[in-house]
Amino acid sequence: MTRKTFRNKLTVSIYSLFTIIFMAGNVSMAHAASFANGFTVSPVRNIISVDKGQTTVVPVTVENPSEAPVTVQAIINDFLPSNDETGVPRIITNNNTTLPLDNFISLVKPIPDFNLGPDQQKIVNVTVNVASNAISGDYYGAIRFAPVSSGGGVVALNATVATIFLLTVPGNLYQKLSLVQFSAADANGNTSSFFSNGQLSMVTRLTNAGTTHSEPFGSIII
Repeated sequence: MTRKTFRNKLTVSIYSLFTIIFMAGNVSMAHAASFANGFTVSPVRNIISVDKGQTTVVPVTVENPSEAPVTVQAIINDFLPSNDETGVPRIITNNNTTLPLDNFISLVKPIPDFNLGPDQQKIVNVTVNVASNAISGDYYGAIRFAPVSSGGGVVALNATVATIFLLTVPGNLYQKLSLVQFSAADANGNTSSFFSNGQLSMVTRLTNAGTTHSEPFGSIII
């Protein structure tokens, strides 16, 4: 896997102890998300491990908080990790793009369209089937939910809401994290060893040199 560096900023607290918890890629930790189409999806992140030759079902709740009924299409995509330190997933929506051998789409059973009435929610079961000859490693994917238009098509990417999957197929994998930077910064993100006043943040940067994603955590005691 390509070596990646991630950044996390934390505001210094008046408490004597606070905890840093962050995830490789800085993926959102929210419990639910809603975007332009008005849908609400929960959870927004699924971290699972599935052995070769096994099948698992992951329930995802989709809610229509609007006052109008709607037909919903589930769109399964692969995504690539961020190529910088923002942690924003790069969802592959171009059907002509060559997917990696360890692609997420190949593991997920297609999800049929479904209807949601006003203020109605539905549990969508996402079936993940890992073949016995699957490649060990990480599979990154997103399942987007979009309203089907009157013409039968779906709306643009920026009007969809998604739940992301970080799926690991166990095998000969290893985790290795290196601390790149741990320093104080001012409100503008400028690092220094001396500050006279103002709000400070702690900048923590890690490099993932392993072959699987990691979810590092730690504590700072002042």
